[in-house]
Amino acid sequence: MEEVIFAGSSFQKPSGMAEVTLTFSNPKGDTLIDLLNNRDRGIQKTYRSGESVYMINKTPVRLKDVRELFMDTGIGGTGYSIIEQGRIGEIVRQNLWNVVL
Repeated sequence: MEEVIFAGSSFQKPSGMAEVTLTFSNPKGDTLIDLLNNRDRGIQKTYRSGESVYMINKTPVRLKDVRELFMDTGIGGTGYSIIEQGRIGEIVRQNLWNVVL
């Protein structure tokens, strides 16, 4: 995972970690993830040492807990996704820059 940590530039020093935050919004309350409320957050921090920290709503959890939470939702590399008509072409046309942002 070290390749996702900023290596530095001539203007900025290298970063010691990378952080990803997912914010879940479910105003209708119609999700399979009962543990996640309307505006909950999942966070992963990865350090150069190889250590990773996972949190849900600022509470430290294990990677196993995160995987179990999403197992039945279809979110993940092996799950199915329902995509509205016309969006597939848009997704295919996106370049890497749009995906990263």
